[in-house]
Amino acid sequence: MMVADEIRTGTYKQLFHPEQMVTGKEDAANNYARGHYTIGKEVIDLVLDRIRRVTENCTGLQGFLIFHSFGGGTGSGFTSLLMEHLSVDYGKKSKLQFSIYPAPQVSTAVVEPYNSVLTTHTTLEHSDCAFMVDNEAIYDICRRNLDVERPSYTNLNRLISQCDPRHGKYMAVCLLYRGDVVPKDVNKAIASIKTRRTIQFVDWCPTGFKV
Repeated sequence: MMVADEIRTGTYKQLFHPEQMVTGKEDAANNYARGHYTIGKEVIDLVLDRIRRVTENCTGLQGFLIFHSFGGGTGSGFTSLLMEHLSVDYGKKSKLQFSIYPAPQVSTAVVEPYNSVLTTHTTLEHSDCAFMVDNEAIYDICRRNLDVERPSYTNLNRLISQCDPRHGKYMAVCLLYRGDVVPKDVNKAIASIKTRRTIQFVDWCPTGFKV
């Protein structure tokens, strides 16, 4: 059974419209070249058509969120092909990537490092912002901090899912004022933020306010 089939029949099937779930006849067999040049080319037009239909229903399209792995053939090869087409068709729209980097401890294919190297170039050229999730770092957290001797993908996924933005910290914040605003109002707003301490910054980054 394919991953898409599990979603179609699983608990979260109501989250996705059946028309937007595109599957092919075969996978990329953990091969970047198959995902990008052969299998990917067979379905890219269909995928772009489904994306076009969704974007046409948007009143103000801001960009795309792309979730994929670097190690698999589809995640690396086909995603690279898709990113290239999105840059052509939606050049001014932002593309944010959430990517999983492979680790040798939980590797499912010996060619994962090659796939990662080949798709990294596309990430640099066609992505506006990339959030990397390093499987090896999460693996080490499970072993050293959580006493899990042999972490599995289930352990790694559960750890990632506990990342709650409500309890996160800011690296930087920008307040932009337009129009008839005097410096007094700006300073008052900053003083209020400092007093309430509702915004927490990371300890390794300067937290000064510059006007």
